[in-house]
This record gives sequence, structure tokens and C-alpha cells, in this order.
Amino acid sequence: MTEKARRLGRGLDFLLPAQSPSTPTSGQQQIELDRITSNPWQPRSTFDPASMNSLADSIRQHGVIQPITVRPQGAAFQLVAGERRLIAARSAGLSTIPAIIRELTDDEMLLVALIENVQRQDLNPIERARALKRLVEQHARSQEDVAALAGIARSTVSNSMRLLELDDESIAALSDGRITEGHARALLAEPDVEKRRRLLHDIFDNKMNVRQVEKEITISRKTRRPASDSPSADSKRLGKLLSEHLKTRTDIVERGQSGRIVIRYGTLKEFERLYQALTGTRPPDE
Repeated sequence: MTEKARRLGRGLDFLLPAQSPSTPTSGQQQIELDRITSNPWQPRSTFDPASMNSLADSIRQHGVIQPITVRPQGAAFQLVAGERRLIAARSAGLSTIPAIIRELTDDEMLLVALIENVQRQDLNPIERARALKRLVEQHARSQEDVAALAGIARSTVSNSMRLLELDDESIAALSDGRITEGHARALLAEPDVEKRRRLLHDIFDNKMNVRQVEKEITISRKTRRPASDSPSADSKRLGKLLSEHLKTRTDIVERGQSGRIVIRYGTLKEFERLYQALTGTRPPDE
């Protein structure tokens, strides 16, 4: 079964208790916006302004088509799912919004909020990974259970959670869209945090695509040889002299009497400097 066909998994109805007899037969009612408070367990931390403006415009024209879900909280209500619709409805100037009322415990509230958000396509990769991690850790559920609830493959759950193993700078770049999830997965293949940091800045400076990042990591791996393949003393000496002359790191990969010299650069400007140092001339203009 493809992941697209698995969307929604068991659905929110599986997670929510049955409606009480007092709930209207329509399953929803209009509730004043000023009686609804936000969900403290909301996994989303960012909302795209353009998308929110578009949703608010749509609500002004057509109203809120899909009701939000709330739970009673004294004389007021607390949001369970539908924060984007709630925010957009307020922005559109509505005074009420259609809502389904459910009696939920705090644990059920968190579970529903997490699942509802994991199933959304517009959740950023780090928000989704953190939501999945909370499902696994706070609800003592296996990755298989979480995959079934969210309607995604188990490998998707594990691969998503692995993104949280990135360093803070890479996580921030993925969260705000400066790198893609493909870039992030490629960076995970580089165990050296310092090399990963340099690669991250190479992506920024040189607009590297995912395949280029993967190729760079493959080259880096090949230069990390066992002690038996390490350069000879003479090669090390010459490599050190070359590094000092070029003022950049060079790696010597030696196999018998032959080998390879890998010269590193961080930016295009540095590449141009190395070109001039090696050839004695400036790079030709296009």
C-alpha cells in the first residue's frame, strides 16, 4: 500500500471518545471565538503568513467549511484541533466558528493534537519529527503503533525522528526552509559534526543540491582510510606543505605508488583563490 493511500490511518474518530448525549445531532455548533482558548499541546510553532492570509480571505468569502474540535473548559472551550482555521477566522473578523465539542482528558488532548498535526502536509519536518517523538515517548507507543495511527509507513516515522539527531544549526536551517529534508538526510550521513557544519554552509553559499551534498560526503568517506591505507611519511610531509602553501586543507589518499590529492574549499570565492594559486592566473570571465 502506498503512503498516499494510507493517509489518515485510523483517523481522529478512532482516538476520540463517542459524543455525549448532550452533543447536537449535527455533531457541531457555532461557538463564540472569544470563548475559545488555544491548545497548550499544539505541536505547530510557525504558520506561513501568506498561507494564513489566503485562508482568511477564503473564510471571508465562504465561511469555515470544516469545523474545529474543542473540549469544554468551565464556561469556555479549549481548542483541540484546527488552530489555523481558528486564527484565520479571527483575522477574517468572524464572531463565531463551527465546532465539534468533545470530552477529552489531557492525555487524549495531546494525542489528538499530535496525530492531527502529523497528518497535515504543511507541518515542517522538524515539527513533525518532534510530534512523532512525543507520541512515542509520552504515550509509550511503538513506532509501528504511531505509524498506524498517523497513516504513514513505519520507515517514515523512524526517518523523521532521525532528523532530531542533527546539530542545532542544521535543525534551525531545516525548520525555516533554508535546506530541504533531502539535504538534512544527506547531512545525517556525515558523522563528523564539524564537517557537517562546513557542508551546511556550502549548501547556503554554493546552492548545492542534494546529490552534490551526497557526492561530497562520499568523497569524504573515501578519504577516511584505515591505518593500513594511511599516507606514507613523505606523502604526509608533502601534503602538509601543500596545505600551508594553498592555505586550505588537503587530503592525501595513497594506494601503493599512486594516490589522490583532495583540495577543500568552502566558498566560490575561495575556489577562485585556489585556482589562481595553482595556475598563476585569474579564472577567465564567462
